[in-house]
Parts: sequence; structure tokens; C-alpha cells
Amino acid sequence: MGRRWDAVDRWVPVRYWALIGCVCLALTATAGAARTGLWLWWAMAAAWASLVALGVHDLLQSRHAILVNYPVIGHLRFLLELIR
Repeated sequence: MGRRWDAVDRWVPVRYWALIGCVCLALTATAGAARTGLWLWWAMAAAWASLVALGVHDLLQSRHAILVNYPVIGHLRFLLELIR
């Protein structure tokens, strides 16, 4: 990585960006749901919130190191193992 990304990585490691993105999208969908009241916004908010809950669970568990280091995205590894 370049110098610019080293400063960003020091504050928010790249491996947590997927979880942070899920949090941002969950908050955005919740705000949209509160503003419009449409069921689609509520469904999106619930989907993103479930990914946030999965990420928090990944951070707190101690069984798989890959999930602690890469919450949410780490499940892709297990999915690809299942497919092989």
C-alpha cells in the first residue's frame, strides 16, 4: 500500500471495511425507512442489520481466527470451501 493508505489503515484497518460498510448501509436504510415508511427500506435495513450482527458475532467468537480478522468477508472462504 502507498503512504496515503497507511495512515487510513492505522485508524481503520482495511480488513474491517466490509463491516463498516455494512454498518453505514444499515444506518442509511434505516433512515430511509423512517423517512418514507416503505417496506422495501425496512427489508434492506433488516438485511444489512443482520450482516452487522453477523460481523459483531464474528469479532466476539474465538473459534475461527479468519472470522475474527475478517468479519463478514471471512464467510466467503468457508462458502468457497463448501463449493470446491
